[in-house]
Order: sequence, then structure tokens, then C-alpha cells
Amino acid sequence: MKFGPVPAGEAEGAILAHSTQAGKARLKKGLRLEADSISQLVESGIETVIVARLEDGDIDENAAAD
Repeated sequence: MKFGPVPAGEAEGAILAHSTQAGKARLKKGLRLEADSISQLVESGIETVIVARLEDGDIDENAAAD
């Protein structure tokens, strides 16, 4: 797993590491960032987010818990 800061506009598909306020929306930790959440971040002026990106062979937290 890769973990760290990335430009908000390049974070699609990554998992948000910390809950973040994006305008009126609250994006919760663990959210897989998709086009709509990326738009909210960028429109709110958020330039960088901390994310996790799974690598080959990694499983996400929910699958591991099961």
C-alpha cells in the first residue's frame, strides 16, 4: 500500500485517509474518491489530500475485516 499526500485532482480511485470538509460536504475517512468527490475537493480549494492506494496483492480494510 502506498500512503501519503497527492494532488486532489489526481486522487481518483484512492482511499481518503482523513475526513475532510469540502465546502458543505464532509468526506469521510475510508471513502474511495470518485469524480464527484474529486470535484468537491477541487471546487473547495483543497489542493492536496492524504490517501492510501492499494497495490497488487493488497486487500482493502473491509475485506480484511471479513
